[in-house]
Amino acid sequence: MKAKHVILSSILFSAVAMPMLASASGSSTGGSSVSTTSSTSATKLLGRPGAASQATFVVDTTMKKPHLNIKCGETVVFTNGKDQFAWKFDVYGHRMVNLAQIAPAGFTDSEMKIYVARNDQERS
Repeated sequence: MKAKHVILSSILFSAVAMPMLASASGSSTGGSSVSTTSSTSATKLLGRPGAASQATFVVDTTMKKPHLNIKCGETVVFTNGKDQFAWKFDVYGHRMVNLAQIAPAGFTDSEMKIYVARNDQERS
């Protein structure tokens, strides 16, 4: 029982601490190339960097949309006018993702919320 608590505590700590550490280290996007955030255990719960060639659609973050609805497994390219990055939403528990949690540091000031639903191939 104690082992389960230690594992759960580690996961929760990672989910809270890793985004803070990632944003503190900073990251820069360059030119028009696809850039990604660093892979951490926290971002693995929110998906992972994706390939722009496999993107379902492109979202311009300068349009200041309040939310985005997608299905689990979809890849989205986010742009800010000059830079872009791709993200594949394999989200644990189909939770809501804040764009700021996955975007490279300094990429956007958008507070867009991304709602991830089950896809058609997933079991109930």
